[in-house]
Amino acid sequence: MDGLISFGTIITWKSQHYIYLAEIGQITYLARIIEDENLKADFLGQYNRLEKASMSGGFRPQIALSNTIYCFVMLSTTDFEGDIALLHKLGRDTATVEEIANYSKLNEDDAGKLKKELIENTGIAKELQDYIKTLS
Repeated sequence: MDGLISFGTIITWKSQHYIYLAEIGQITYLARIIEDENLKADFLGQYNRLEKASMSGGFRPQIALSNTIYCFVMLSTTDFEGDIALLHKLGRDTATVEEIANYSKLNEDDAGKLKKELIENTGIAKELQDYIKTLS
């Protein structure tokens, strides 16, 4: 990957916005940014229902919430404020620099929240967690 790209770089790849996390071996780790208002509303509605059920002692909702599909960060970075960085299915085949466009960077607050979520979620690949710990 290009030297301009590091943890927290926002890229456009295959007509979608992603946050570059790391490249480890043959895998590029990217967090997808969910910008569509309907998708965000559906996702957050489902998450909030599970969280509410979990707080009232439900065992299955607690298991569901530990899945990486509910591993996310709400962004406050300019141009992405209120969007969701989804940390489910992070690994991608290595993308070439020629396929990537529109570099920008997460703000420090979002980068910190993203690192925390990546380190604390048990469903995240251990090699990615170990790498993220070296950045802190």
